[in-house]
Amino acid sequence: MKKIAFVTDTSSGLKNLEIPNVYVVPLNVLVTTYDDNNEATTKSYQDQIECTNQMICEWLKSDKKINIKTSQASLGEIQLIINQICDKYDEIYVIPIASTASGSENSWRIIAQDEPKIHIVHQHMGGPMLKWIIKDLISLSAEDNFDISVLNDYIKKSINKIFGIMLVKDIKQLKNGGRVTKLTSLVLQKLNFSLLISLDEKGMKLFRVIKNFDKLSMLFFKYFNKKIQNFDNKAIEEIMFIRNTNEDKSLIDSYIQQVKNRFKQTDVKITEEIMPAVLIAHAGLNSFICAIKLK
Repeated sequence: MKKIAFVTDTSSGLKNLEIPNVYVVPLNVLVTTYDDNNEATTKSYQDQIECTNQMICEWLKSDKKINIKTSQASLGEIQLIINQICDKYDEIYVIPIASTASGSENSWRIIAQDEPKIHIVHQHMGGPMLKWIIKDLISLSAEDNFDISVLNDYIKKSINKIFGIMLVKDIKQLKNGGRVTKLTSLVLQKLNFSLLISLDEKGMKLFRVIKNFDKLSMLFFKYFNKKIQNFDNKAIEEIMFIRNTNEDKSLIDSYIQQVKNRFKQTDVKITEEIMPAVLIAHAGLNSFICAIKLK
């Protein structure tokens, strides 16, 4: 049986070798601070190594003028991990954050051009939802007939089986990440609006602008029904809630409970994950994601 390695990035929430043969490349968090003369200083932190989600939250809550963005790992950092593992494995499958959210996949493809044993898994997810894909691929790799065609077949099917929706209340972080314009950000914040962002094969797309959270769960299910006809009758394998780490836990708990109450399958597996630092940098405080995996 071939010896297979899997490589992902810290958007997954995984730590390096937390799962055997799964290597994790740190993404970068760029923090720009300003002095009294408005002179900017930018420092880069490697996610999970030099920066935690708690640190991101503290920076976002700070009264100081601060700008937080993210960046992909450099080609040098990617090449370093490949040099460390290439001779140890027969095949290396790379599962980066979706290309619609980052340029990481393109960087990996540049490295893969010179190494035929590297296979890039083109998929549409990011964040802890990548754990679903990685664990499924590990299970598939244990089968005798595992090859790239089996993997490609799985990825095609996963497009219609894994999707989610994200509540974003901290609009300025979407502005800093280039997801909304400065003018849009100012208007939404002035009117105290929040956003529901869909997460699927089309990337991160605006689903709804909201102000009243009483019907939050109904809006979530409206999106799920839009994705999958007769959604309530589908066999759900798992529901994943990805929550931020911040002081307003009761608020997020109430939102999550709203959504839980809408699910008719009482025996469905429900898990909770902590939002990785690189996602908090985009989604901001008091954000959360509800992701669905169908059987």
